[in-house]
Amino acid sequence: MDHRSSSYYPPRAGWNRSLYSAGYAVRRHLHLENLNLPKLAIEISGARILLCLLLPGFSFHDAGWKRWARIIAASWLAAGFVFLLWLGYSAANVAFGLMMSLHVSSVVHFLNRVAPGISVWRRLVLSLGVLFVVGTLVYATGLKWLQNQMFMPLQTADKVYVVNRLAPTETLRRGDWVAFHSERVGGGGIYIQEGYVLDRILAGPGDEVEFTAADFRVNRVPREKLPLMPSNERLVLPQNNWLIWPSLRTVTRNNIAEDAIARSVLQMATVRREQIIGRPFRRWFWRDQTL
Repeated sequence: MDHRSSSYYPPRAGWNRSLYSAGYAVRRHLHLENLNLPKLAIEISGARILLCLLLPGFSFHDAGWKRWARIIAASWLAAGFVFLLWLGYSAANVAFGLMMSLHVSSVVHFLNRVAPGISVWRRLVLSLGVLFVVGTLVYATGLKWLQNQMFMPLQTADKVYVVNRLAPTETLRRGDWVAFHSERVGGGGIYIQEGYVLDRILAGPGDEVEFTAADFRVNRVPREKLPLMPSNERLVLPQNNWLIWPSLRTVTRNNIAEDAIARSVLQMATVRREQIIGRPFRRWFWRDQTL
């Protein structure tokens, strides 16, 4: 049987006819055919619009200012490199602000090209709006995602350690340095603020820990007692729990018994799996991160 279309009969309706009908109904209902979109002052494709918005410096390149485009793009990349190298230090914060400023300037330049006739006040509002969208919604959100999913800088004393958020918790052993989020502990006149802690694992799931006046013992093996440890406590760590004793540097005592403080610190030091953030990288570029 010949399936070729005949010039006498009209062609059979395609499978996507219902989609076109639905689209037509939506356009008629919303009167989109009467919608007059503002015309841009320049002729530019959708792909180039995206590049002008997403790539710092591309708007200058598209406008023919090739040298300025190379300078802005190179400066943005250099700032990004400094940001990664000195993550956690003031230099990284300055570099991050420079990256954001270069991107905002590039976007504002593009908007000035497509709408050159707007007033000064509208241009100011537009610039502030771009700063909010690019700075807060893009860069700040992206930075938060990186710190929550990939790496996070933590400062201990006068040194910054970059923590690997992807490190598996299944390989944690006694003696490993681990970062965790400490929840707020309070009651009875004792308050320990929440925050991030980087310290060594003293005991793991299933270990028996005993505190005495002279030392503390893990599975009956004596070890040197650390500050603020209790004098008469015993516990067996449940599954998915680790003992990570925090190095608290600021302790204010207001007629609170030492044993009460020690019990609160013990509560803080018993860390659950969901509190674990990760382990510091051994090296962050050339920076040695061994503790």
